This record gives sequence, C-alpha cells and structure tokens, in this order.
Amino acid sequence: MAGADESRGSGIFVGTFRTLDQDFLQLMNEIGLYGIEKYGDESFFKNPSRSERKSTKVIGDHVANHYMEYQEGILHDHFGTLRHQLAAVAFNAMMEYYMMMKEHKDDGHSNKEEV
Repeated sequence: MAGADESRGSGIFVGTFRTLDQDFLQLMNEIGLYGIEKYGDESFFKNPSRSERKSTKVIGDHVANHYMEYQEGILHDHFGTLRHQLAAVAFNAMMEYYMMMKEHKDDGHSNKEEV
C-alpha cells in the first residue's frame, strides 16, 4: 500500500482488510475475552442482547470514559496500558454497532445501507 508506514512491525494487512492493524485487533480481542471473564453469562458474547448495561447510552458512556481516561493518561484498570484503553473504546463501539445491526435486522429492514 503506497504511503504505508512499514516500520510498524505488525504490517498493514489483516486478511483482506487492508487498513486494520493486527496488534490493535489483538488488543480488542483481549478486551472481549476480559468481558467474558468479568460478566460471565451477561457478557456480550454469551448474551448478545440489550440489557440496561448494554443500552446505547451506557455503551456510549463507556466508550467516552475509556477515551477520556486515555487522554488523561490513565492506564486501563485491568490491563494497565493506554493501548488497552483505546482498544476498549473500539471494542465497545463495535459492540454498539453489532447491537444496532441486530436490532435493525429484527425490525424487518433488509438493506443494511439504510442504517
């Protein structure tokens, strides 16, 4: 890819996704696995349905809090890195995307581009 920073180490290609960083995706995966450990049967993966904890507002607040803590230099409360703060931002945004798309499908809309 022209203009890519080849010094990053993790490369620029992840499967067919040319602009995703493999190291960052690994961090997001660690956030997801921690969520399974922390929330058990109410985790996003074991129960991917809305609850008060998984409301759009709560997820959005969670995204904002992790980003604010990142900006303030506060390390992730479990992993102890700033990298994991950013991965938590992205993972929670992905969780909201998944929930939104699931609800959109459940509403009978067939064209995902409408969302």
